[in-house]
Amino acid sequence: MISNNEGADLDAINAKAFLDINSLHYGRWHIFDETGYMALTYYLARDLDNIRLEQVVKKIVYNEKFVEVSTTDGQVYRAEFVLITVPLGVMKSKQIEFNPSLPQWKLDAIDRIGFGTYEKLFLLWDRPWWNFTGFHYMRIPSESTEFRYWVIADKSNDKPVLACHFSGRAAIQLKSKLNQDEIVEEIRGTLQKMFPDIVIPQLVASYMTNWNQDPFSYGSYSYISVKQKYEDPLYLAEQINDRLLFAGEATSTDAYGYTPGALLSARREVTRLLFVYDLLPTQNSTTSRSAMTIPLEGFIIIISFIWLQLCVH
Repeated sequence: MISNNEGADLDAINAKAFLDINSLHYGRWHIFDETGYMALTYYLARDLDNIRLEQVVKKIVYNEKFVEVSTTDGQVYRAEFVLITVPLGVMKSKQIEFNPSLPQWKLDAIDRIGFGTYEKLFLLWDRPWWNFTGFHYMRIPSESTEFRYWVIADKSNDKPVLACHFSGRAAIQLKSKLNQDEIVEEIRGTLQKMFPDIVIPQLVASYMTNWNQDPFSYGSYSYISVKQKYEDPLYLAEQINDRLLFAGEATSTDAYGYTPGALLSARREVTRLLFVYDLLPTQNSTTSRSAMTIPLEGFIIIISFIWLQLCVH
């Protein structure tokens, strides 16, 4: 259970730290909504007309006065402040060049914090061949070379879907040895053994995530590794030169690995911008968000693996 939740194998997880923090957020914030995560994205982006898409950041140059962000298509953006929210896996990959290099204490924190792999394979049929819901199953391998995975039956949105979950080293090995069609067939064979009295029909469609190889994530979410120090998330979140700010679930000490941790970390850094750096917006007589202005010259650039957002004065 712990290995599956953390997206890593037990020998990589700091058991004591996991137990210490477990009571803080496990069992809370488990929300299932048929609209999915895109609803949250659309909500946060409402009223904004200055979002730049497909701007892949390759280099960040910073000093005590400003920050320059360069993208792979040759665009250069200059800002007074940059909030970096890319996943920890991207920071570990070093695909974004920092000039000057990030301080060693931050690089060490990036290296020590674990970043797990948690993949899902969704199987869709034209009709449910099972007559139950709320079912999940963990395969217990009879040999160490076999792969283990979870199968969850869910009729949300009236879609007859099984969602198969793979985590840790097993997920990486599985995708390195088999393609998606082969994985689907292995799972169908396992399901047939589980339900020998049912003829499992052919699939309509299947989809498998690829977080571990995605260049905008290189993994799924953070976990507490055996070499991690308690203060590492604080080091990861620490600003540099009063110009570079950092947010994301991996910077959260009590909600790492979860969406609330990412959201709360963003609130933390925006609060820093508004009140510590004195960028509190002013608002005219109207009350719409679009009427709010930020009293600074230039931009605030927010970088994430989804978009590069420019908030213009």
